[in-house]
Amino acid sequence: MIDRLSARLSSRLLSIGLPFLYLLTSISFYLHTYDSAQVKITVVQMLGTVLIAFWYFTILSDRDRRWRSYLPIIAPLLAALASGLLSFSHAAYRGPSIDECLRRVFYIHFALIAVREINTLERFRRMVFYLLTATAIATIYGFMQHVDARLFPLPSAGIDPFVWRQAFSDRAFSTFGNPNFFGNFLVILTPVILALMLKRNADSPLSVLVFSSLAIAVSAVIWQLGTILAFVHMQEWFTLFFFVIIIGFMLWTTFRFGFLGVLFFLTTICVVVTVSKGAYIGYASAFVLLWMLVLRYFSQFKSAQVKKSIQSAAWGTLLICTVGVGSLSRDRIDSVRFRVCTWVSTWEMALMHPIWGNGIGSFRILYPAFRRPQIFHIENKHNTETDHSENEYWEVLQDEGIIGFGIFLWMIASFSILGVRALARFTEGLSVRDPATGKRRMADDPRAFYMLGCLAAFWGMLMHNLMDVSLRFVSSGIFLWLLAGLIGALVVHDPMAQTDALREQRQPEGGEADSSHPEPVRWAGLVAVGSLICLFTYKIWNEFADAQGAFFMTSSAGDQLLWAISWAAFYLTVGGVLWALYRVCRSAKKVYGLALFGLMLFPLNVFWGYFMADVYHNRGIFFSKQQNWDAAIENYHKVVKLNPNYIMAYYFLGNVYTDRWRPGDVDLAMQEYENVWKIAPN
Repeated sequence: MIDRLSARLSSRLLSIGLPFLYLLTSISFYLHTYDSAQVKITVVQMLGTVLIAFWYFTILSDRDRRWRSYLPIIAPLLAALASGLLSFSHAAYRGPSIDECLRRVFYIHFALIAVREINTLERFRRMVFYLLTATAIATIYGFMQHVDARLFPLPSAGIDPFVWRQAFSDRAFSTFGNPNFFGNFLVILTPVILALMLKRNADSPLSVLVFSSLAIAVSAVIWQLGTILAFVHMQEWFTLFFFVIIIGFMLWTTFRFGFLGVLFFLTTICVVVTVSKGAYIGYASAFVLLWMLVLRYFSQFKSAQVKKSIQSAAWGTLLICTVGVGSLSRDRIDSVRFRVCTWVSTWEMALMHPIWGNGIGSFRILYPAFRRPQIFHIENKHNTETDHSENEYWEVLQDEGIIGFGIFLWMIASFSILGVRALARFTEGLSVRDPATGKRRMADDPRAFYMLGCLAAFWGMLMHNLMDVSLRFVSSGIFLWLLAGLIGALVVHDPMAQTDALREQRQPEGGEADSSHPEPVRWAGLVAVGSLICLFTYKIWNEFADAQGAFFMTSSAGDQLLWAISWAAFYLTVGGVLWALYRVCRSAKKVYGLALFGLMLFPLNVFWGYFMADVYHNRGIFFSKQQNWDAAIENYHKVVKLNPNYIMAYYFLGNVYTDRWRPGDVDLAMQEYENVWKIAPN
């Protein structure tokens, strides 16, 4: 079907929806579920399903004649998707592995949407703006956590109002639930911020270099300020020096570099106070690689002074990173030993099926049978849960074998080469000589700086995941594939139009649009699909209200704030989706497109069930602690009904029966434990 007006409307909505998904995923956090990060998974699954439905509607409504031009760019993405699906098809225990397979499907689709729909500078700027907004929110709260931990240690009250306050002692974790995930997010955004600062200060790159190096040094000083003052016997002056350094540097930064400068400093200090070795390595890698790209491709920055300064900054950053990682490794050597033992076990797992792999998402099911005995001594227990291998490359090899591992490396190499070649092309005429004055000035091509930030972020994240598995978690895993998609978008849409209006003017209209279905048929389709959407909306509204509970005036201020933020996010997201669906459905000329949105409701219902299953699991634990066995059992049964692959629910249900210990409970408990062994025998 040809319906270009509806396709353009859907495309514009996608260019807003995709950035919004990344913003919401980055800043969302919810405590009414067992896994506080389940809300991030739900946002990706549900909002991602809506975006994918809009994308397929766009493709079906306007068969782009340039589709073949995308194939060289998206071939590695399609191969990675096929590898994940093939790997899942032969996994020994597909039930527990489906989450990982679904994430691969969503991640690849987000990259494909970025390649095709982020096709103007207006849309690219919007994506960057939303990412910067997410970074601002996350870093401001992360910095607040650091101040709270340093000046108001538990059990005293502090400035962080939320119940998870100082959950990781003095390590900042912001809205990510874990310092390592927060650190990986910052590793990704740091080079993007720095590239935009270079774009804004292209006439004085040395000032950006000096500032970024100073930000690293000041952040390191703030982190170790207590130790430094103790060395000179001035511990009692800690608060004064703490605020003098931060406020002084922040004021100078604001005056000299504005919002981007402040954001870069907050990002840097938050990376430091995550106290994550992997984040330090990723940050240093991204920082150094960005400046190496500047040195190699930005001709106006190649003076001897600039070259020498960049080399000095690179060595200084690497030195600070080495000292920081070495210090942390010495203090927490068990962390290093844990990783080495886990990598050895992962290698042994990979040898079982070296060609095809053991199946995507199979690591956590198989690993207990391969866990090294040293792990028991490191953690002083033998029943800990390890979900991932602490190295993305080893885990891909274990999951998908040599074939999938080769595809993963092909994807990395392809987008790296495409990005570097495009960067060379974008910077060819970046510095031009003014014929009037004879001086060199900057040409206005922002693509060079966007590509610079995306490439450095892409490589920094890959370096980080040599010793971490942030790619396996939604909070940061969504970004690797987005970066690949943004690199591809800059390559395939060349030249890139400034605005949507200019791009639409360039596009040939082609053949005439298909005639629309008769109005009675269209209205019947609209009523049918609209009714289903309204019923589903009413259902999730009711269940979310049940999960939220009432607003209690006697609750703490943090709980009240969370309640209000949750409802605001719910209404904003659901309202925005309903508005977008109404616009596109009213515009659609064929009922086929309406049927696509009707089919979308089935996966949405499943994913909402996963969310509510986590809510009921949390309640089951609550009632178990109160020894309200019947209520606990009722909630656990709801969990396994909504999510039959929820391993822990079966296990906890068996525990409830053994704790209750009524006649027949032993048999019921054994039945639940057998359910565990069916899907996770190790």
